[in-house]
Amino acid sequence: MQSRTIDSILVLFEADATASKKDLAARFSRALAAFRSKERQIFIEVKQQIVLLVLKRTLLRAQETFCKKDRAVELNRETINKLEGDLL
Repeated sequence: MQSRTIDSILVLFEADATASKKDLAARFSRALAAFRSKERQIFIEVKQQIVLLVLKRTLLRAQETFCKKDRAVELNRETINKLEGDLL
């Protein structure tokens, strides 16, 4: 009788351990997915900030280099189009 009780307890512990392992694996998977998503989001934000800085710098250089506004605008459009192509 005592042996059966011990066997039953062991079976319950094993079942509980298996359920806990599955739960931990599922939680870890969700946490990893959330981390990767946040990592991608941060990468995109940093990339956008870099593009914005490049555009601002290009605008300043264009304004310094060209007195005519038309040429500066054209240069900015060319830079924007090039950067859009690089991002895609």
